[in-house]
Amino acid sequence: MLGKSTADRVDGHDRRWVPCRARGTAVMMGRVTEPVHPIDQRRLRLMSVLPVWLLAIVGAVLVLTLTRVDSFAWLLLVFVLCVLVSFVLQLITATKDGLVERISIASSGAFVVVLVTAVVLLAR
Repeated sequence: MLGKSTADRVDGHDRRWVPCRARGTAVMMGRVTEPVHPIDQRRLRLMSVLPVWLLAIVGAVLVLTLTRVDSFAWLLLVFVLCVLVSFVLQLITATKDGLVERISIASSGAFVVVLVTAVVLLAR
């Protein structure tokens, strides 16, 4: 690796070899992740947002049908679980492009489901 020149052309990108002081070797410096294509962004959005929304719907139905006391506490627990699951799904995808957007969409959808369920609970 030390025999490489200071700039190499790999996959159409300039890569720089920088000496590493700790071990006295050369380390390739380049982009950590490649940008995600729009089709992959759409797939990531579907794969990481829809399960959260489905969890919110299932949790809301369970709260409406099974709880008579402390329904709002259980509803809050459903929402917190949805937010945690959305973060876990984002960590599983390991893609930083669109991370905030996907978490926002997933959490907002879960919030709307919980809000509608709270209105139904208030009405009964």
